[in-house]
Amino acid sequence: MAERYVTEAGEGMVELGEEALQRLSAGDVVVIPAGCPQRIRCVGEQQLVFLAICTPRFEPGCYEDLEA
Repeated sequence: MAERYVTEAGEGMVELGEEALQRLSAGDVVVIPAGCPQRIRCVGEQQLVFLAICTPRFEPGCYEDLEA
């Protein structure tokens, strides 16, 4: 499943696999390849608002929590 994060508001940091952290702000889009572990977090004063767009559609049974 490929994903995209579309940042609508705030500032964040995204981590994709072993790559360096990438800073995000409103209007930024990150493409996440299928099977790539990812993590996103807010780093600014304003709430981070983003869309996670999945292709094909997200299925909860496919989610694996890497933090657990």
